[in-house]
Amino acid sequence: MDKRFQGRNDVSTVSVAVSDGAGHFPAVAMNISHSGLAIDGVPHELNHRVEILTLNVSSPSGQSYLLRAMPRWVSENRHKKTVGLRIFSAPRDWFRFVDNF
Repeated sequence: MDKRFQGRNDVSTVSVAVSDGAGHFPAVAMNISHSGLAIDGVPHELNHRVEILTLNVSSPSGQSYLLRAMPRWVSENRHKKTVGLRIFSAPRDWFRFVDNF
């Protein structure tokens, strides 16, 4: 059962730089919404157990959005992680970006 308030927009051309406070790592957004996103291709070195992750999301047009989010779920395999995040701090432009996707 999906408990999300907003639907997610599937994306494939949105890159993400994610930081756990100790390191910065590349990732790719899988889907986005006003209040959350899922990122894929996250290296195992990222500490997903921290309370807050900082994300710099880059749109295909080159616009950047600085988000702060809490990890909600993690799926791991031998090569990478996929992390689902709940956004709690985003610039106003983020909402317009999501709506236009």
